[in-house]
Amino acid sequence: MSEAGKLHPEDQQRVDAFTSTGIHSVPRKPFRPLVLLAVILAVTTAMTVLSIAIERMYIP
Repeated sequence: MSEAGKLHPEDQQRVDAFTSTGIHSVPRKPFRPLVLLAVILAVTTAMTVLSIAIERMYIP
């Protein structure tokens, strides 16, 4: 980032104060990409198994 894009210290303090209040101060769990991948794989597998089961029941 260039020097022209940086904030003055007092402006940075105001930004920090704003982002530490209200909706921005909600504590969140850390993002876990492996859990997201596991959920996506589980849902995809379940939908595949369900579609195969429906196909075998209705198509002779």
